[in-house]
Parts: sequence; C-alpha cells; structure tokens
Amino acid sequence: MDMTVLKRTLFGSALAAGLMIGFDAAAAERAAPAHFHSVRLNVTNIETTVAYYKKFFGATEVTYRNRSKGLFTERSFLLMDLVEKAPPSNDGTSLWHIGWSGVDGKSEFEWRTAEGINVQNPLERPVLPGLDNKAEVMYFWGPDREVVEISTVNRNHRFEHVHLLATDINATTEWFENYLGLKPVHERAVDFFGVRLNIVKVDNVDIVIFARPTPDKDNQFAARELWPDRGVSARPRAASSTTSRSRT
Repeated sequence: MDMTVLKRTLFGSALAAGLMIGFDAAAAERAAPAHFHSVRLNVTNIETTVAYYKKFFGATEVTYRNRSKGLFTERSFLLMDLVEKAPPSNDGTSLWHIGWSGVDGKSEFEWRTAEGINVQNPLERPVLPGLDNKAEVMYFWGPDREVVEISTVNRNHRFEHVHLLATDINATTEWFENYLGLKPVHERAVDFFGVRLNIVKVDNVDIVIFARPTPDKDNQFAARELWPDRGVSARPRAASSTTSRSRT
C-alpha cells in the first residue's frame, strides 16, 4: 500500500476519532448538572444592601474573589452591581422574588416589622385544600425594591428558592434541562390550585416557575405580591415601568 495513502488514512481516522471524542465530551459536559452560584442584584448602596441581608436574613458578608463585597447564604452568594437609580419594580422581568425559609411565621414577622423592615405583603396562611395549612408566607421589600419571601413550609432558616414567572413554562424548563442539565420535577407544567407551575431543583435551591398572570387569568398566589397597590386583581403596568431590576 502506498505510504502516503496509509498516512492520510491513519490521519483521517485519528482526526475522526478525535472529533468523536470531542463531541462526546462536549455532550457529557452539557449533560452534567449545573450548580447554583448566585443571585445578582442591582443596588444603589452596597453597604445598605449588605446590612439589610445580614440583619434580616442571616447572610454572611464576604469579599468575593478578594475583589468585591458580597453575601454568602449557605451554599451560594448574593452579588451586587452598583447602579445610580433603583427601578420602580421588577414588572416586565422574569424574576418575581427570592426566598428564605422560616419556622415561626408570627414571631418572625413581628420581629422584622418591629426592626423597621418594609412589608410588601403581610403575614398570611394560604388555604390550600389537602395541604398543610399551618404554612405561613410573608413578603418584604429589599432596599432597592426587590421582593423577598419567607415561607414556613420547610421549617428552617435557609436561603431556599428563586421564584420566576414565565410566559411559557415548558419552554423555560426545557432550556434549563438542555443547557444546564437540570431536569424539572414534572415532565410538563402542572396545575397547582389554579396556577400552572414547575420546579427545577439545583443543589439546595428550588427554582420555582409560575405561569405569568394575565388580566384574564389572575391567581391567588401572585396578584397581591406582584401588584400590591391594585388589590387582588392582576393588571399589567404601563410599558414605561418594565425596567429590569435584577438578574439571576
């Protein structure tokens, strides 16, 4: 056999094998589940934000990568971008709120309000047939109008979830699975007392995804927290109020 042909054949086989190995490695890397790293907030005063989350939610102040101030919450971070002005709300973004667990809703609400926290939606006990109705939820304003929930469903004091709103829940969960290797709890969105939802679990944090409320499809979970000044009826704000506040 001609040596030139043999060399070309061996080179071509090696190249093909290398490409196959590369593609397999890339596919394996894509399939490996991602980890939860951080929530990043746009803030107007870093010191104020650090003090708020340290005092009210037990976060630990850190210097992230020896360069910038941040907050550590169990296994992940709250990181901050300094901006000149806080947007009026998070309407128009996918982020609804971030959330911690609680244990004793009444005493925790009373302590925080006595210490001067701004209440976004007061302590309440949602009535959900068939579920533990001892669970309590409360919502607070952060320093730059971010919304923070405390829920006593799991009875601890850990940073627990990020709550998103999506116009297409199934497309959203497919993105998490295809690009981050995070399989949703339900194969497709399910109905939960009148609202469609799905959950993506990553490390110790739940990414909870609700269908975005629309004027003809209000739901008992989102309306008052999203539009507290408009009662229980979900109505979208004007387009000028859709400035992004935070990204995850």
